[in-house]
Amino acid sequence: MITTLVVLSLLADTLRVSSAATAPVFDGRATAGEWGTPSCLIQRPGGMVRLWLVRWEESVYLAAEIEDSTYYWGDDLVIGLDTQGDGSPAPDHDDFQWYLRRMIDSSVTYRGQGGKWQPPRDDPDWRLGKDREGGGWEVRTENRPTGWSVELKLDQAYFHEAKVGTLPRMAFRVFDDSPQGWYVWPQATGAAQSTMLERRPDWWAPVQFEGGP
Repeated sequence: MITTLVVLSLLADTLRVSSAATAPVFDGRATAGEWGTPSCLIQRPGGMVRLWLVRWEESVYLAAEIEDSTYYWGDDLVIGLDTQGDGSPAPDHDDFQWYLRRMIDSSVTYRGQGGKWQPPRDDPDWRLGKDREGGGWEVRTENRPTGWSVELKLDQAYFHEAKVGTLPRMAFRVFDDSPQGWYVWPQATGAAQSTMLERRPDWWAPVQFEGGP
């Protein structure tokens, strides 16, 4: 327990993107055996969440292994990306969000506009359905008795909009139905602010690529 808390503290300042030695297997089956040392961790009563950020050629892979033996379709992983790294206090046009549910067909994607998250075509009923890709991204998932996993493949261009001297920013939020709770990285202060993190790009962590962009 003490070791895990120390790791979380050390990783909370900057999210580092490592370079893959070989092409990742993009099948939704995220494990430590495949991805190695996590880029960050989220600790929660239902089990650990391990997240990896890895670059291969012109893509960045976000992989997550979520320990959770109590299946609920609405368990989710929310991924926020501030492409320009300006850290605005509310979602702007350069901010993106992937709201990925355990039942992946019910997932939603958003883009910031006027301080709010807007769904595709401004349709509040839009859901991913049987599609597994969008503008410059693809997603794969796997469910198993001990939990579920997600692999999100992003065009590296998502991370190249930041101005010189500014880094893109990212944040993650996990919802677990049993026990019901919201858990985040980077860590917010106070229970109420944990649910606000996804709407506050200024609270997100900078993203640094190993060896430069």
